Amino acid sequence: MKTFAWDIWFYCNYDCKFCNTKTKILPVETYDVDKIFNAWQNIYNKYGKCKICITGGEPLLYPDINLIIEKLSSIHYVHITTNLSMDINFLSNKNINRNNTFFNVTFHPFYEDIYSLISKLLKLKKYGYDFSVCYMNDEFQLMEFNNYKKLLKQHNIDITINDSLYQKNQILKKVIDNNSIRLYNYIVEPKEICNAGVSYACVDFLGEVYSCSVLRKRMGNIFNNTFSFFDEHLTCNKECKTFENKY
Repeated sequence: MKTFAWDIWFYCNYDCKFCNTKTKILPVETYDVDKIFNAWQNIYNKYGKCKICITGGEPLLYPDINLIIEKLSSIHYVHITTNLSMDINFLSNKNINRNNTFFNVTFHPFYEDIYSLISKLLKLKKYGYDFSVCYMNDEFQLMEFNNYKKLLKQHNIDITINDSLYQKNQILKKVIDNNSIRLYNYIVEPKEICNAGVSYACVDFLGEVYSCSVLRKRMGNIFNNTFSFFDEHLTCNKECKTFENKY
């Protein structure tokens, strides 16, 4: 299955200091539902069902996101990373394909109360969605992590910390049990062959497509139907510190 990481926009209602892909400024223009669906329909016509990882910014604040998810989930697998800070009653939409929709919920304790988050997660369960919950590795958030984990466990909800530098983080070692860490081996050697550009690509909010966030080899645009995956792997001569090599 081909995979896309799509930054639908950079607007976010949070202002986390560790995030470099957000802005508090609303864009002047956004794309309507039909334009977005037609673009991803063209991808489906070329490559069949794909995995679209929708990120941002905060995706669930995008205009008409309810209809966007509904239409995309009818042909693709949709993976949405969200802070779940908004009213999520719109996700009760029965036309959204639950089998093709997954939520990666990020918990930000400086902005969201844990009990409010639990209430929304239970709604997601009620609506029939699969989801995961993660916690960002930031030293100012870590000290209460075990308490949050216990509260979530009472509702059979697990939470993990995304961290690629666990071995170097002494604070994590002191306060978090090993089973809570989702470790990634992000560092790969220069010139290692990966599937970026062949089965994986990044899409920005303008529809511009790149092989990955490191090499940044342009591959076309989904909104004018000029995008195609490469037929051959690229040899990257840069040290890669992202997760994209796993594709």
